[in-house]
Amino acid sequence: MPLKERTFNCESCGNSMDRDLKAAINLSRLAKARKLTEG
Repeated sequence: MPLKERTFNCESCGNSMDRDLKAAINLSRLAKARKLTEG
């Protein structure tokens, strides 16, 4: 996804959101998953 595109559009479900918000959600999920597996 080029930087000039500011909105993420999911082809599977049709969800649309700001790409920075989507990145923040993904990072939060990753951190929580790592915390659960690493203790």
